[in-house]
Amino acid sequence: MQGDRSPPTINNCPIDIYEDAIAARRYAFVTWAEPTAWDSKEGTVSVTLGGSNRPGDPFFEGSTNIGYYAKDKSGNMATCNFVIHINVVRCAVLATNIPDGYRICHPSSDMVKGTVCRYGCYQGHDLKGPSRSECTETGDWSIVQEPYCESAITIQNF
Repeated sequence: MQGDRSPPTINNCPIDIYEDAIAARRYAFVTWAEPTAWDSKEGTVSVTLGGSNRPGDPFFEGSTNIGYYAKDKSGNMATCNFVIHINVVRCAVLATNIPDGYRICHPSSDMVKGTVCRYGCYQGHDLKGPSRSECTETGDWSIVQEPYCESAITIQNF
């Protein structure tokens, strides 16, 4: 008598997933429908997720390999693998300083999508231009040119 040599069939294996990170973060929460498996001798067999990443978990910038396997009672195994790719959209780093003024950005460590920068001037100076800029989903700042500070004191000739 011949033993079972045919592995189960895994159905609905996800294809690679590409997501942008959520605003002002370096990760995204990713979900997918988990695959199922069928064996010609046993019918439905369980599918096991290898590793600790589960649907709905946060996935960080870069690529994460996800693997499932299904094994029948005879030890025949089938696998399902896909990759989750998380892209972090970033804007160019802004000029190093605002003469006679300041820029405060949050989050300040990285100019990722959703970063908001606010501008202001020191006493005796007026802000010329917008007081706020945001890193957009296209990787561009919401303003074309940064504002500048201009002296509010006028010198009169005598």
